[in-house]
Amino acid sequence: MNIIDFLIEDHERICKQLVMVRRCLLEGCLRDKIEGLIKSYKLHESIEERILFPPLLDFLIDFPERRALISEYEKSHKDVWDLMKRVKETLEFSRFEALQQAFFLKTLIRLG
Repeated sequence: MNIIDFLIEDHERICKQLVMVRRCLLEGCLRDKIEGLIKSYKLHESIEERILFPPLLDFLIDFPERRALISEYEKSHKDVWDLMKRVKETLEFSRFEALQQAFFLKTLIRLG
């Protein structure tokens, strides 16, 4: 399996975790599911940003319009972390209405 195949499968796995988080919004397992999602996303993002993006940027040196796509992915990672932070903060204060808003407003931006 190459890195691209791995990341595609990982996107699907993380999306399934999001579905599980939705199912747990009113159950006691919510905190564990969200913490698991955050850990999974952190690993996934790290692989993309540390292993995949650097050689890809080098390869695309002569294609600035394509290199811009990497910047879009990096921005989406920042957006996801902003939402993850909101989700975590709502858990800490048990503000479930705010949690639902944070979670459902963007459904974590299609996981960059």
